[in-house]
Amino acid sequence: MTDQSTAGEPIPAPVTRAHTQSDTSVTRDHIIDRTGDLMHRAHEVAAEFRKAGVVVVEEPDTGTKGAIILTASGDVKALPSSVFDQYRDGPKRRAGTAVMTRLESFIAFTNRFKTHASAIFACDSKTKPSLTAVIDYHPSVVLPAEFQEADSAPLIDPEVPADFCEHRGYFGFPLSDEYQAWSKMDGQWMTMAEFAVFLEERFIDVEQIDDVATLNPDILKLKDALKTHLATPTKLLELSQQLVVLENATHVQAQNRYTGEGEIVVKNEHTDENGEKLALPKMFVINIPVFDRGDHWRIAARLRWNKSGGIKFIYDLWGIDRVFETAITEVCERARDETGLPLLYGAPEPVAQPTRAA
Repeated sequence: MTDQSTAGEPIPAPVTRAHTQSDTSVTRDHIIDRTGDLMHRAHEVAAEFRKAGVVVVEEPDTGTKGAIILTASGDVKALPSSVFDQYRDGPKRRAGTAVMTRLESFIAFTNRFKTHASAIFACDSKTKPSLTAVIDYHPSVVLPAEFQEADSAPLIDPEVPADFCEHRGYFGFPLSDEYQAWSKMDGQWMTMAEFAVFLEERFIDVEQIDDVATLNPDILKLKDALKTHLATPTKLLELSQQLVVLENATHVQAQNRYTGEGEIVVKNEHTDENGEKLALPKMFVINIPVFDRGDHWRIAARLRWNKSGGIKFIYDLWGIDRVFETAITEVCERARDETGLPLLYGAPEPVAQPTRAA
C-alpha cells in the first residue's frame, strides 16, 4: 500500500462547515452586489419594448401597405403621406378646389383636366347657385354597350374601384347687382319718398316698350288681365316724385222702389293736382341680367299703391322664379355641352376628412 502523501500528490483539505458557510456567503454577496445592475437592465429592456416606432402593416382585403405609428402607450396612429412629400418629385395625385369667377374659366379648367369619369354638379339654389366639376369622380360601373345583353337590365361591373373625388373646380354664379336690388324690394311697401329714391337708383333698369308685340306671351297675358298700359321709365319717376292725390267723396243714395229699402254708397274718385282723373299704371317691365356678365331678361312688375296713412307703393315681380330657372338652366347646359360631361343637379359627395393617406 502506497502512502499518497509520499507520492508527491497534495492531499485535499477536508471540507468543513466553516468553508461551506464562507463560500455561500461570497456567492450571496456577489448576487446582492449586482441586484441594482439587473433591475436597471430589466427597465431598459421594458422601455425598449414600449418605445414608439414606425411599423409597415398590410391590409388583409386589398394587400395595401401603409406605415403606422405605435406609441409607447400602445395606441396606433396613421403616418400621413405628407411626411414623405419633400422627398417626392411631385404629389401622389391631384387634390384641391380651384375657384373660378367666370363661366368661361370654369369650362376651360374642366376641359384641361377632365377624364372619362369626371362629372359636373349644379346647385340651382336661388340664393347661392353654383357649378362644381369633380375631376376624379367615381368611374361608371355600367359595362359598355358591347357587353350588354339586349332587352335586359344593365349589367354592372362590381370590381370598378372608387376614386378620391378630391380634385375639383368651382364656379359660384355671381348674382347681378340689378337682380339682387329688385329681388330685395320685391313685395315690400315703400313710402313715396322711398319709392322715389329706389327708382332714381334703378331708373336705367326700367325698359320703355315701344312695341308690346315684342313682349313674351306671359307678360302680354298679364297686361291683358290687368287691362292697363305699361309705365315708361319717365312716367314712373315722375309718379313717385310729384304725385298728389286728392280724394273726393261723393255720397250716392240708392233706393229699391219695390221694397223701399235704401243704402248709401260712397264713391271715391282720385284726381291729380290738376283735378284730372288719375289713371295710375298697374304694370311696368324691367330688363336686367340675372347673373353678372350674363344675358338680360325681361321681367314684368305689377305696381300697386295705397293711400292709407300716406301714399305707399309696392311692386311684385311676376314670373321671376321662371326667369331664374330658365337663366340658370341655360348656363348649366352650356357648361355641359362645352365640356361633354354629364350634368347632375345637386351636390357631390363631401370629401372625407381627414384625407386618406396616399
